[in-house]
Amino acid sequence: MLINGKKIAQELCTMLRTLPTPERSVAAVLVGEDPSSKTFVRQKKLVADSLGIHFFMHELPPESGTDESVAAVRELAVDEKVGGIIVQLPLPQHVDRSAVLAAIPPEKDVDCLTPRNFLAFERGGALMPPAAGALEAIVEVLDIHLSSVRAAVVGRGLLVGMPAVIFLKRRAKSVELLGRADDLKKRLLTADLIVSGTGEMNLIRVDYVRAGAVVVDFGYPHDADFEAIDKKGGSVTPTPGGTGPIVVAKLFENFYRLQGLFPPGKK
Repeated sequence: MLINGKKIAQELCTMLRTLPTPERSVAAVLVGEDPSSKTFVRQKKLVADSLGIHFFMHELPPESGTDESVAAVRELAVDEKVGGIIVQLPLPQHVDRSAVLAAIPPEKDVDCLTPRNFLAFERGGALMPPAAGALEAIVEVLDIHLSSVRAAVVGRGLLVGMPAVIFLKRRAKSVELLGRADDLKKRLLTADLIVSGTGEMNLIRVDYVRAGAVVVDFGYPHDADFEAIDKKGGSVTPTPGGTGPIVVAKLFENFYRLQGLFPPGKK
């Protein structure tokens, strides 16, 4: 079964439209000319437009360094009209990612990447990195009872791997964090739920996945051979139309939470 991420995202956005529209803007900082990053920012703008949220991009040339990137974030940090700041990752290699992310005020951190917000997430806070939120949404739609699930996470990245592990450790029967160099075929065949976010195409082959397993693929363009896994009887997110739309919807859910517009206790 192919998991319909577009439908899940549409339902999340429909729920957000029942809430008051935020008056403040969301700003994205984009350093360089990476085509994939530009595509991701455009997708976020489309969702913002559909929700009636003002969204704009602050572009910096590829040669911009850490100081210029931090300055751009700090400029948005003190702008009272801006309520959410996105630093589009990955940054160029010569830019210090930690320094740039640390310049985002926690109250404007829609990606939940600042140390304070990430620690609160680790402790069970409502604000979650969008990938973890997307994973939660998929688990709920598929009615997966995580307490009996053996999970495996492939990739140790900041955006997907680590948030997924933290989310699953609090809920799943077991969770194993794996890298590309591990014996994935041997380790993944015992998993009920596989989460991947490496960006290596077809890293998760059909013979690595048992029939009936669920594969949640955050990789771009895709980590999993989703068409073959679907034919084998697994449930898998496709590309396009899989995790991407849900991640964006969850980012904007975070924005509503940070603006105090999300009712306490509402999922």
